[in-house]
Amino acid sequence: MARPFLIGIVAALIAAAAPNPQSRAQDRPAIPSDAVARAALDALRRALAEALLHLPHYTAPEINDRGDIIIRRKPAPAPSPPASTRPADRPDETST
Repeated sequence: MARPFLIGIVAALIAAAAPNPQSRAQDRPAIPSDAVARAALDALRRALAEALLHLPHYTAPEINDRGDIIIRRKPAPAPSPPASTRPADRPDETST
């Protein structure tokens, strides 16, 4: 399942590195601005984090009495509890 994410990451990196034939070298800056670099790195970080979420997780390898190496897949994590139903703009109403 992680393959489409990795393909998307590679395609984005290739597209970012490819020169634009419509622009001339003197029209574009030699070094991208901090904002552009920060946005690109943030997008790459999010894509890698998403790809890692879809990779299967395994336990440490075990060796049984016959010398076989056993690598078990970890069970899926339990679903997270639902978010609070209290509106975020209203604080808790308590009386003291």
